[in-house]
Amino acid sequence: YLQKVGQMVNQDKLDVNNAALNKLIEIQAQDLIVDIRRLYDNKQYSQALVSVDAILEQEPKNEQALELKKLILEAQSLEKAELKYNEALKLFNEKKLEETESKVVEALNLSPNHEKAKKLLNDVRRLLSEKNLTAAIELMKSDKREDLEDAQKIVEKYLSVDKENTKAQKILVDIQSELLIKDANAYIDNDEFEKANKAIQKALTLNPDSKKVQEAFKNMKDVLDVFENDE
Repeated sequence: YLQKVGQMVNQDKLDVNNAALNKLIEIQAQDLIVDIRRLYDNKQYSQALVSVDAILEQEPKNEQALELKKLILEAQSLEKAELKYNEALKLFNEKKLEETESKVVEALNLSPNHEKAKKLLNDVRRLLSEKNLTAAIELMKSDKREDLEDAQKIVEKYLSVDKENTKAQKILVDIQSELLIKDANAYIDNDEFEKANKAIQKALTLNPDSKKVQEAFKNMKDVLDVFENDE
């Protein structure tokens, strides 16, 4: 395009501000627009972009060229997003959930309205949440406080996404009550019986149907009885 404009200036000895030259440039631009549309329709986006940029270098406000450039860039992004989506789908089928999530996010960054990618991301995050919930349940089997605290964080994160999940809500209550029991046992070891009793009472209010809490409450009563008898 730029080469053709230069040829017209040399051949017709036209000044760059000449009206005739401007008209010729306009005609050349229209011809090039037709070529760009053909390239766009054939998905030859890189070539189309080079040509449209050549027009915009001479006519920065050319509306047709600006609109075409927008379409070309969107098409390029969608094409790249589709590649990322296909990579994500392959990872998903291989059950590599974390890698799938990362790849599908890349796809959506390129094309936020990619419906298949949005659905895949929802599916992956649901499965990851379920996987994490299972991990939290395993951590609850440990007798270590730090494991219970890690489990609590996992479940709280899960509930931040799915607030109405009753299974996760129940697991969180179980974890919180177990932590209160641990608090109570630590207080008993330090002869802080009043604090221990408050912790158990709080656990009982939080999780009255828990056998662990009921057993801890019974033990607490026995400890208090012994303490009062000693006095």
